[in-house]
Amino acid sequence: MLLNKFSCTPYFVINELSVLSPLNVKRFDKITIYISHTQLIHFSYTFKFLSSTLKIRFFFSQIENLRTLNLQHSSMALSSARQETDSSGSGLQINTGSSYVIKPKTMAIPFESFEVQVESPVDFASLKRNGMNLDSLMAAQQLFAYFNMLNGPTYVKLVKDFWVRAEVYDVDAAKVEELQAVARDPNLRGKTRKEMGLEPFRQTEIRSSVMGIPITIIEEVIAKACRVALSGRFLWNVSRKHSLLKIFTTVVLKGNPATKLVDIEGNHRMLLKFMTDCFFQKGGASDQPSVDHKLVLYFLAAFEKINLPRYLMHHLCWAIKEGIRGKRKQIPYGRLLSEIFTQGQLLETLRKNKLASDKALGTVTGKIINGKTLQNMKIIRKFSPNEKDLKESAVQT
Repeated sequence: MLLNKFSCTPYFVINELSVLSPLNVKRFDKITIYISHTQLIHFSYTFKFLSSTLKIRFFFSQIENLRTLNLQHSSMALSSARQETDSSGSGLQINTGSSYVIKPKTMAIPFESFEVQVESPVDFASLKRNGMNLDSLMAAQQLFAYFNMLNGPTYVKLVKDFWVRAEVYDVDAAKVEELQAVARDPNLRGKTRKEMGLEPFRQTEIRSSVMGIPITIIEEVIAKACRVALSGRFLWNVSRKHSLLKIFTTVVLKGNPATKLVDIEGNHRMLLKFMTDCFFQKGGASDQPSVDHKLVLYFLAAFEKINLPRYLMHHLCWAIKEGIRGKRKQIPYGRLLSEIFTQGQLLETLRKNKLASDKALGTVTGKIINGKTLQNMKIIRKFSPNEKDLKESAVQT
């Protein structure tokens, strides 16, 4: 790497940096970035990607002048940052004045080994034409807008780049911050976070970056991406003796605890299909729903609205923690994360700077759930196709 040397000193050192890792083009063991306080230093890298030459230019100026992307909801955005609301009206924020940070990887699993799980678009009209009308169930959940969102592209390489640097900032992480502050200065023991010089803990956040652009996801961001209100039933870590499990047996299993899920009512089996293919994508684990997931199935079957954004956030945090431990290579919610990137103008920023094309981003779509799915699940004997059935090309557009 060539460096135009001005009269400047090292600004920061990056170890094990993967430059533009979604395209997997080049790795460096160590880079020292030099930035002058008065001059702009321009680096130009040229890499080989597939059969073409990809030229990437990085411009580093004074840190406070670099533009970063913050996907926090406006009510949670830092009051000290100058905000520019995006023109789409999504409520997501593009902040200027924040520090540019090349975030280190949090996961040791190789980039190529990750598997992006893409939610399945649902063709409710095809289901209805083949004898399954779920309109009333979905209306009770107010989820039609969410399923419409699933009818879109997933950018696999962006999702992977986000994932390898993702971490969860929750109550436990906040406590670790406090312990570290006390370890540095024992006089801080018993002090408040403010007295320790720490930001107040407000809520759980997922922190990462995509191609050098910092990203923070909170529940409100997921709710806006899903077009779903942040309200409804949410229960987790319930006891196996929870009273609602008896009602689950009554409503879903028709009063017989020995009933297998493959034998339950067709509508309920399809709701379970939505859970496994859209809400709680698993990987390498049992297909049998957990106690908590049984309650979700009960809420859906009983027309009790669930707090879907909260459930998705919880599952996302769990999957990230499992990935950091090296126990999970599957990345859930490829479509949801891609929608968040889109609403936050990340894609627009990348295209404006000519950093990536749709083809290079690895665009894919999920497998469509339709009347054919009913036949595959043996809920109906024969699938009746129709020219109006949702097709993959329609999903991608």
